[in-house]
Amino acid sequence: MNTGPARRAARERVLDHLVEQMPGLSRDAARAFLVAANADRSNGLRRLDAHLAAEPDALTSGSATAPPSLFRLLVVLERAGHGVAVPACVACGHRRTQLPGRSARGRICQSCAAKQRARPCGRCGRTAAVAATGEDGPICASCYARDPDRHEQCAGCGQRRKVNHRRSDGSALCGSCHRNPVLTCADCGGLSRRVRGDGTRPRCGCGRPGRVRTCAGCGLQRDVVARWPIGDVCRRCYRSARDHPASCPGCGATRVLVAAGVDGAALCGPCVDAPDPYTCRECGGTEPRYQDGRCARCVLRSRLAEQIGDPTAEGLAEKLGPLFAALARAHRPRSVLAWLARG
Repeated sequence: MNTGPARRAARERVLDHLVEQMPGLSRDAARAFLVAANADRSNGLRRLDAHLAAEPDALTSGSATAPPSLFRLLVVLERAGHGVAVPACVACGHRRTQLPGRSARGRICQSCAAKQRARPCGRCGRTAAVAATGEDGPICASCYARDPDRHEQCAGCGQRRKVNHRRSDGSALCGSCHRNPVLTCADCGGLSRRVRGDGTRPRCGCGRPGRVRTCAGCGLQRDVVARWPIGDVCRRCYRSARDHPASCPGCGATRVLVAAGVDGAALCGPCVDAPDPYTCRECGGTEPRYQDGRCARCVLRSRLAEQIGDPTAEGLAEKLGPLFAALARAHRPRSVLAWLARG
């Protein structure tokens, strides 16, 4: 059988389904979403086509039996603002960007998959993920790391420890003695602890996190964790700005101030024609994003609506409206989300 025509036919069927089920979605946009989700080729496309044929409501059902290609497509569609239902892990109920594991009830997250593979350790007796198998049976990661047969004498301190690095002559170094050296980037001349390339021309990946440069916030030589319009920012200045959004003197909006005007005054990104990656796409607030570009409080309201129902609906407003409002106003929305996840 010629796989070319079969693949094209499967792609057309999937595109037909997307355009039919997603109001306002053009065929070109649907094709772009397929490519973005890496769901337009080979086995992924074939499984996606078969699943949509067997379950026509798969885009909105939230079924955890979705194949990986459909799961990736749902994530992409949801991020673009389309009304789809991304499945949650059937074991813990959490929403994840990936559900790589499988169980009898459906797909599960990586953490639950590791718990599913857990076995009693033959050395310590603790039930944990298996790192290796020896004469004692399954061995957990902690016991495997402490295994004296895996230790060597460190060339730095002289003690027998787990090998963290080897020198060019093959001698071993433990984690305490091995430190990534601070080298000069051959391209930009900056200092970095994370370099690539050979020893004669190390490269820092100019501007990436880990580069030691002058912080635009405090003026000190520190590791760079972000590059804002104002310049490179160290971890301390990054956290300070993220945790304390302020009124922008340019537009008056309360945002994380990541730029500066000609007079040196701190400004938000949009005031200097830069994107604002720290604003919730749903409410426009400046609380840290929790999931899919939304803050924890907006995600909490969506979860409450899923589990309790619309608080304004007839018959629910009087009975469950106060409960909905109280949970939605919780001081720590992340704690309520964790409570809801326990079912």
